[in-house]
Amino acid sequence: MSDRLVDRRSAPASVGRRRDLWAKSAVAYLLNLIIEHNLSYCWNRVHLYSQWHGTLGIRTFERLKRGKFMLLGVGNYKGGTAKTTTAVHLATFLQKLGPTLLIDGDGIRSATKWSQRGTGHGLPFKVVSHAQMAKFIKDYEHVVIDTEGNPNDDDIRDLAGSCDLLVVPAVPESVATDGLTHTLEMLQKLGNENYKVLLTMVPPPPRSEGRLLRQMLEQEGIPVFKSEIPRLAAFEKAAAEGVPVCDVKDDRNSTRAWQAYEDVGKELTNGRS
Repeated sequence: MSDRLVDRRSAPASVGRRRDLWAKSAVAYLLNLIIEHNLSYCWNRVHLYSQWHGTLGIRTFERLKRGKFMLLGVGNYKGGTAKTTTAVHLATFLQKLGPTLLIDGDGIRSATKWSQRGTGHGLPFKVVSHAQMAKFIKDYEHVVIDTEGNPNDDDIRDLAGSCDLLVVPAVPESVATDGLTHTLEMLQKLGNENYKVLLTMVPPPPRSEGRLLRQMLEQEGIPVFKSEIPRLAAFEKAAAEGVPVCDVKDDRNSTRAWQAYEDVGKELTNGRS
């Protein structure tokens, strides 16, 4: 096989059709390789595919080699933990570092609906469904996956195995903590260590639920973000307006709310940004 890419303008029709078929299969193949994180093998194989479908995947693997590509999952067995809020704001942070794609895997399409409110252009990154992922992922440096509100065990297993890091939002209240416990038990059963708990919707002092949950998790050796997300109405306003909280203009707590997620983003990208 020639080392030179086939020129679509001069290639016979049969070659063009065959290359298009390879291109479609290559997208799925590329995603599987990314998920497996076997980068040296990936890089060798992608050169073979490049002879048939041009630059499909090349930019993605260049970013992987440079350590620039980040694939984040956001999930918890319990709904109502600020999962979509977390996905939206981590994607907002990563977009400041490079092109970011948010994949909306939630059955009710919470992130998609967020993006459609207001002007419909309030979020600084692109939101697509799982079905659209293969079409767009090659063009982005960072990917954030917003998962189903109440995933099954297989969903958590697949998500935990495919991401650089699974962010597990946790609300410091008894009902939500039950879901957190189940999530952590599942991850430990899988032997997966690529996760970190993020305390969200933390009530202000003198209430102590956030502090107590953090102490409990740290005592059990569970990885927890140092930063935490306060319970603020500014996040609800952001969702209603179709913007990240940093763009909410009429709430004095919007800056504080954004700072909380910005601090989480800095923890995420420490040594990589």
